Amino acid sequence: KMNPNWRILLIWVRRYEFLYLNYFHPKWLDWAKSMWEKHSVMRKFERNGVSFETLVEAYKKSNLNYLVENASAIESFKQILTSYKSEICKVDIDKEQARRLMYL
Repeated sequence: KMNPNWRILLIWVRRYEFLYLNYFHPKWLDWAKSMWEKHSVMRKFERNGVSFETLVEAYKKSNLNYLVENASAIESFKQILTSYKSEICKVDIDKEQARRLMYL
């Protein structure tokens, strides 16, 4: 059952992800890599030569051709990350507490 406060929680999850992605990027990469390694669905892409590291390098080098060629791997990975973030939102939290924390 989805938490009735899921929208508030999702805002918090996305906020923290934004902070980590932009200000603690190495930590975010560690987390993202652990998500990649945790899900066996990503193995089929690895068998075709697409790894977490090759995608990160392609992003760093703005290798649009490589990213377009491997869009299905990227989409699958984004679904994994989104699913994980949705799972976090199932955690029960007091609505009033969440409202107070909203402006921190």
